[in-house]
Amino acid sequence: MNSAGILFPTTVTGFAQDRPLRKRQEKAFTGRFPDGSTETLEEEMRNYTLNAVRLQRTLGLDVPDAARSDYPDEIGTMARTFAGFQLDLSAGGMSRHTITNTYISKPSVSGTVKFQPDINRLVPALSALMDAEAGNNGNKLKISIPGIYTLAARAMKTDSKNFDSLLESLLPAYNDALTTFQTPFVQFNEYELLKNPTIDNVERIKSIYQRVSCSGKKIMAFYYGDVGLIAGHLDEIPVDIVHIDVFYGTNSAHLLRSAPRRKEIVLGLLDSVQYRGDDEDSAIRLVKQLAERVEPENLWLSTNGDLVYRGRSFAESKIKALVRIAGALRS
Repeated sequence: MNSAGILFPTTVTGFAQDRPLRKRQEKAFTGRFPDGSTETLEEEMRNYTLNAVRLQRTLGLDVPDAARSDYPDEIGTMARTFAGFQLDLSAGGMSRHTITNTYISKPSVSGTVKFQPDINRLVPALSALMDAEAGNNGNKLKISIPGIYTLAARAMKTDSKNFDSLLESLLPAYNDALTTFQTPFVQFNEYELLKNPTIDNVERIKSIYQRVSCSGKKIMAFYYGDVGLIAGHLDEIPVDIVHIDVFYGTNSAHLLRSAPRRKEIVLGLLDSVQYRGDDEDSAIRLVKQLAERVEPENLWLSTNGDLVYRGRSFAESKIKALVRIAGALRS
């Protein structure tokens, strides 16, 4: 394949957090912060995110994303993201808090669900700052949030008679919040679908996302899972971009056989969780094969998931490897 002059966009879905910030987030999550210090943390997280985006750009990424500044675990992230969100022991199932090594129940939603105001303040402010840095030529800032189906599945068993009602109750909250984001990309992390990839659940996701309204392109990310059972339905899901992991050969055969033709595809080429090395030559061969089925400009090169739980040196090594792969493909 002659790839000269062809653009293979690069992106990364997150960046590593420094240990001091992680410790401050842990205190916020467990309620051990002194009064008034949460505002300082919010400002620190905003500055951290901006600096991380700048660094990703400096290291050679084409698309600077919003670095993740989450609370220490996914339950904390969800609980801090939504108001009217409760930890309900009757919901069943336990999840481990990754820092304190304690166990809490799955969350359930009660009352009116909405995004907390600090989320609505933070994202437009970041977009404006990145726009200014880009000379008002537009930027590629992305907001990454839990998927609607995933949030509901964390709260309730999918075979519950109330599950579809919960999905419907979440939709207005998402649409309300998305009107304020105004970012070119919004990523919905729907990793729960691959744990139960039935046709019924695919239809649920198609129905709910058909009614999700946002100003930018919608990305649906499937992390750490086999997309084989839904590969043939990816073109039907009403989003613009899908993120699919292909590191260590994961999902490669599925994509080579039935890659979506009407969407952009983010390829999770590098393992951002394990410290083991990546086979860059194999990644290059796979992208070249896929580029014979999908327009190369629609293939985004990325890591397989967030770099939020790893140190900066590890994150930088992954990004530099990604840039080397892109350079080899463009040469």
